[in-house]
Amino acid sequence: MNDLAVRELAYSCMKERGFKWPEPVKIKIGEMAPSPMNARRYGVIEGLEVRKWGYHLPSGPESDSLGHKESEKEVKPDARAIEAYTGRAPDEDMSDESTSSTKGCLGQAQRDVFGEREEDSKWTELLKYHSRSFLDASRDASVIDAMARWRTCMKGSGCKYADIWGANNDPRWQVSEVSVSEISTAINDVRCKTESRVPAVLLSVETELQSNYIRHNAADFSKIKYNLGKVYEHSLDVVGTRRAG
Repeated sequence: MNDLAVRELAYSCMKERGFKWPEPVKIKIGEMAPSPMNARRYGVIEGLEVRKWGYHLPSGPESDSLGHKESEKEVKPDARAIEAYTGRAPDEDMSDESTSSTKGCLGQAQRDVFGEREEDSKWTELLKYHSRSFLDASRDASVIDAMARWRTCMKGSGCKYADIWGANNDPRWQVSEVSVSEISTAINDVRCKTESRVPAVLLSVETELQSNYIRHNAADFSKIKYNLGKVYEHSLDVVGTRRAG
């Protein structure tokens, strides 16, 4: 919902500035599903999905990965529109998040939804714990053992990777087309994850770690919960107003 509110506000900003920009897909609020933020936290795990998409993110029949309607994909933003949206010149390095612009429509929308200052929403604090539990879990003995089982399983299929991320981030998959080799590797990846129980072990360890974080930092998480609740309420207002307009 928060991401949709950001896209809605950014789209309105672009319209006000006179730029053409793909409109966010129309979804009824009552029918909206939760954002799959952690869908691939442990890499690919869905057998049916990888048989078609490999390691690529699936594209729905009605919208693309950015939530743009299929019928409006003909809207191709030019360099000036992209600069207005991001607030950065087309040739500017966008890999460094610390250079995030406050001039573009996207930055304005993010500040509107999440707060004038990042810490106001407590989102960065939540992400800190979110990342910490993943890193701590990866060092756990049971996870290391499960990863070794996955590695042995993959080697038996002719795929040599140090861990699940070596397979997931293989440079060969960083192209637009899904290759036969990618699909084959992804299928073996999912099978070996099931046999080695990597996702299940990771989830178990992370759940315990996160429960401990919450128990030992109750005051912090109480503030995080309150502030994110306010952000969500504001996002509902934003999306509801846009739908009614």
